[in-house]
Amino acid sequence: MNGIINLNINSENEYNIAQGPCLPASLKSIMKINNHLDIKNYILRLEARFPVDIWKANGIDLWPHIRIKIYYQLIQFLGESSSSTTKNIIIRKSSRLSEVKGFLVGMIYYLRFYFNLSNKKLIFFGLKMHKVQKDGIWFNRFFDSMIAYHCLSNDVYSFELNEIQKPSYNEQYVFDMNLLLKTYSYVQKLKKKLFRSQNQISELTITHLKEFNGSLKQEEWYTEYLDFSEANLNLWSLKIQLWESFFKKIYKKTNPKKVIFLSYYGFDAMAAAMSAANKLNILTVDMQHGTQTNVHMAYSYWTKIPTTGFNTMPREYWNWDQYSKLNLESWWHPVNAVKKIGHPWLSFCMDGISSKATLSNNILYTLQKFDGSNLEFIFSKQLIESLKLTKENWTLRIHPRNDDTIEVLINFLESHGVNPSDYVIEYSKEVSIYESLSNCLLHITNYSGCFIEAYLLGVKSIVIDEIGYDLFTDYFEADNNYYLNKYQLDFSKQLNRYLENLEAKSLNELDDIWDPLN
Repeated sequence: MNGIINLNINSENEYNIAQGPCLPASLKSIMKINNHLDIKNYILRLEARFPVDIWKANGIDLWPHIRIKIYYQLIQFLGESSSSTTKNIIIRKSSRLSEVKGFLVGMIYYLRFYFNLSNKKLIFFGLKMHKVQKDGIWFNRFFDSMIAYHCLSNDVYSFELNEIQKPSYNEQYVFDMNLLLKTYSYVQKLKKKLFRSQNQISELTITHLKEFNGSLKQEEWYTEYLDFSEANLNLWSLKIQLWESFFKKIYKKTNPKKVIFLSYYGFDAMAAAMSAANKLNILTVDMQHGTQTNVHMAYSYWTKIPTTGFNTMPREYWNWDQYSKLNLESWWHPVNAVKKIGHPWLSFCMDGISSKATLSNNILYTLQKFDGSNLEFIFSKQLIESLKLTKENWTLRIHPRNDDTIEVLINFLESHGVNPSDYVIEYSKEVSIYESLSNCLLHITNYSGCFIEAYLLGVKSIVIDEIGYDLFTDYFEADNNYYLNKYQLDFSKQLNRYLENLEAKSLNELDDIWDPLN
C-alpha cells in the first residue's frame, strides 16, 4: 500500500461478515482487545449473536445506547481518552437554600425561554468544544459558519449541552439545554408528587438480555459502567422518555424543518432530542465533527438496524469528504440520506487567510487530549528526539478540551530536555485549523480528526500511531498521507529523510459553504 513506512500492524482478528450469526461456539467467549479492529470485531460479534434491532424499553430503542457505551469502554481500555462518553446531567448536592435559589433561577430561565419560543426553520445541538473565539465572540465552527454565511440568524435556535460561553454569536437564540432539562425534570417530579400520579407501567422488549450480560461479564475489561440489567435499562429509558416529552413541546412550538446535531451519540440529552424529532417526523441530521472512518463504531457497520432506523439515531448524515460518505453509505441506505457537504469552517476561513504566506519550515503536531498519564504515549522517545534535533519549527496544537492543563505538558517536555525555543504552543480556540494547516510544511498526528481536515486542504500528513493507521486506512492511497510508527528506532532519521524530499504544497480549493436548508 502507498504511503506506509516500515508498517507492522496486527490484524489477525479481522472480522468475516459472511460468518454472520453462525460463529463457532469457541469464538463466542473471551476475545483479546489490542486495537480498533478488535473493537469493531467484538461489537459485530455481539450484534450478530443477539436480536439487538428489536430491543426497546418504553418506546426507546436501546442498542445505540448500549453499543456506544461498549465502544467507549473499549477505547478507554486501550488507553485512549474518549472525546465523548455517555453522560448524564450532574446535579451536585447543595444546601436547601441553594437548591431553592437554583430552582427559582431555573424556573425564570425556563419560563422566559418557553413563552418566547417562535417558529424556526432549524434547531442546532452543539457542544462547548466546537466553539472558537472569533473577533472576541464564541463561534461554533460548524453551525455558525453556515448561519453567518447564509444570513440565517433569525431562522435558528441553538442548544448548548455544556455551559454557554459569553459573548456568543447569535446569543439571543442560544440556550442552556442542561439548565432547561434540569428544571423541566424537577417540575415533572414535583407534579408527580403533588398529584400522586400512578407509577408508569414499563414496556420492555429485551430478549436474551441475561445471556448478553453474561457474555460481557466474561471480558477482562468489563466494569459496572456496562451494567445493562433490565432495571438499569428501564430507568435509562424512562429518563429519555421524560426528556423526550420536553423536546416534543419545544418542537411543536417551533415547527423546525430540521434538527441538526454535532455528535449525535454519547449524550442522553441528545438521544432524547433525537427520539422526539424522529417520532414527530422532523428530519434529524448528524453533521460530521471529526473522524467517521470504518472503525469508528458510532458511524460504521450497523449490521442490524430497523427499516426506518433506530429512533435514537439520525435519519441523515452530512459528511466532509467522500471517504466518510462512502463509509456511511455502506450501511445506511435510504435515498440521499448521506451527503457530502464539505467543511463549512474551513471554507468560512479560507477567503480571509489564503493570501497569507506559507511558512516553509513549520511542522504542525495536533495533539490528543492529554493529562499526566498519557504524555509518554503522545511523545515517544523517538518523537522527542526529532523535536529537539530537526531544523524545522514545531507547533504543538492543543486539543480543545486541554486549555487548562498546559503546565503539565510544558513540565513534561522540560523534564525530557526539550527547550521551550524548540516549539510553540497553539490553542485551537484561538487559531483556526485552516490557518494552522495552511501555514505548515507538514502535519503530524497520532489519530486526530485534523488528519481529514489536512487531507481536504491537500496538506501532507504523517500518522505516527497504529490507532491512527486503523482509523485512516482508506486515506493512505492518497500520495500526501503517510504512516511512520513513532516507536521505531530510526523514526527521527526517517522523518528527516521525508522532510528533505518534501515538495512545496498548494492548497486545494474547498466546497462552497453548505446551506443547511438545502
